[in-house]
Amino acid sequence: MKTLYLHGFLGARFGESFSLDVRDPAEAIRALLIQIPGFEAVIRDGDWHVVRGPLDGGVSLDEAGLAVAVSDESEIHILPAVSGAGGDGLFQTIAGAVLVAVGVYTGQGWLVNAGVALTLGGVSQMLSPTPQTGDYGERERPDERPSFLFDGPTNTSTQGLPVPVIYGRVKVGSVVASAGMTAEELDE
Repeated sequence: MKTLYLHGFLGARFGESFSLDVRDPAEAIRALLIQIPGFEAVIRDGDWHVVRGPLDGGVSLDEAGLAVAVSDESEIHILPAVSGAGGDGLFQTIAGAVLVAVGVYTGQGWLVNAGVALTLGGVSQMLSPTPQTGDYGERERPDERPSFLFDGPTNTSTQGLPVPVIYGRVKVGSVVASAGMTAEELDE
């Protein structure tokens, strides 16, 4: 028997733990999709982080790792994935304008500076589009795709992607924050 733990609003809505006789995490999720009404829609619309083993020292699973069998007494945890709030910068712009007004009214120059910076950041966020990351699987031909047993985290070098801030032990790829190339012509 394996114990599946649902965290966050999943646990509050559908129950926090389930004992299931399953082979792997993918089968455990399929079992809950069949047994719990409304669970499939919530899973389909969200981003999830799956951990095999204890929550504080377990192994973070990617999509291929969901189909790998786990030991009999293993725990499986499903957590909402950490992500930014998103937004279009409107609230940030309004908050910046309010800080500027309060700073001018009270004579606090530092408050005006903070408000201007916040306003400009909000306007810039509204004007710049969100970069599309694409799908890593589409970048390589199927005959060149490595085995999932040796596949590691994806490294990205696309311009405009956010730099992740991660807490805890997670297998991740690298993000190129800065790169450059210089060409020089030599006369001999």
